[in-house]
Amino acid sequence: MTLIVYTSFDKKKYTDFERGDFYIIGSIMYSYEMNLVLARRDKGINSPSDLKGKKVAVFRGTASDFFMDSFFILKGIKSSDVEIVNMDPLTMVSAIEKGEVDAIVCWQPYILNAQLKLGDNGIILLSENIIYRISWLIVTMKDYAEKNPEVLEKFLRAIVKAENFMAENREESISIHSEESGVNREIIAALWDDVIFDLSLDQALLTNLEDEARWVIKYKLTDKTEVPNYLDYVYFDALKKVKPGAVTITR
Repeated sequence: MTLIVYTSFDKKKYTDFERGDFYIIGSIMYSYEMNLVLARRDKGINSPSDLKGKKVAVFRGTASDFFMDSFFILKGIKSSDVEIVNMDPLTMVSAIEKGEVDAIVCWQPYILNAQLKLGDNGIILLSENIIYRISWLIVTMKDYAEKNPEVLEKFLRAIVKAENFMAENREESISIHSEESGVNREIIAALWDDVIFDLSLDQALLTNLEDEARWVIKYKLTDKTEVPNYLDYVYFDALKKVKPGAVTITR
């Protein structure tokens, strides 16, 4: 996820509201298809509206929770229309397989793992609209960035090199990822094209951060009442030197 990050799972503290000592130096990749809704057909669910009255599992306070809220608003579903169960990803995969919940909202690869267990009984509830872009960010401490700009530049050049390698060597890249992560190669391959590997600092990132911050405030997941100025959290210089065309945030 972007900057919706826990410092504690017992007490919700969103880093960007509590601290100002770090920088985003780049987004490594992004996807519009990492968060999804998976439901059981045998529970009478064939479309989003069928979720009403059903038990839906989500990991509260995460990007999936934000996605679920946006999905419900788009589909005209109120939170009171469903029974929402707070559940971690591993538990929800087992829960939907056993029929303990009717649907789950989660990120990959947990959705795919659950889908494989359900087979034809599982259905992905899609939207005709793009709801949410999830980004993977590179973050460093401000003090370190300001004292070591040349290190950040070298690091980002390595990321660009890796990015180019993946573009030219898809199958080998999938194998390397599988070996390093310990995730089944078939799962990595199935999800590979759902992710855009593009080192950047773009306007969509800033928009996402602000949308997420408003959501955190709306549901009182923080005591703060104002959206942070995310320009204060972005370090532009390193990426501008390494990949200048990738910096499109308006200042």
